[in-house]
Amino acid sequence: MNQVNELNAVGYTRHRSEDFLLNQHEMIKKFCHRNNINLVGTYTDHCITQNNFGISDYEGLKSFLHEYPGSIQFLIVENYDRLSRNMTECIQRIDELESMFKVKVVSCNKVQPYDFEDPNNNIVRVMSQLTAEDNANRKWN
Repeated sequence: MNQVNELNAVGYTRHRSEDFLLNQHEMIKKFCHRNNINLVGTYTDHCITQNNFGISDYEGLKSFLHEYPGSIQFLIVENYDRLSRNMTECIQRIDELESMFKVKVVSCNKVQPYDFEDPNNNIVRVMSQLTAEDNANRKWN
């Protein structure tokens, strides 16, 4: 692990297609590079259906954060819906990760530079998740 004063992150990806996973990995790496964040590793789960996906690496991610408290400042995802397509569940997971492990959950799928201190990020999360949930409902219904 790097020095304490450096910013460290882990990535989390989820999808059922290897092409999409590679794209998510690249986006996370580029985001970390642009923001001078050291990417320690990435956890990946494969989607089975819209609402049912293997979460073994998500649990592994939580174990890692528990094992190294304070050494990781950010969890980077492509979109917040990588944590869940269900808005309530997604927000609960973000809250759990941020409160239990003191990490900031960040979506790297933003065009403008990311302001880590902007309190409006919570509004962006909710709006992003509402759009993702609506799109998923249209696709699967």
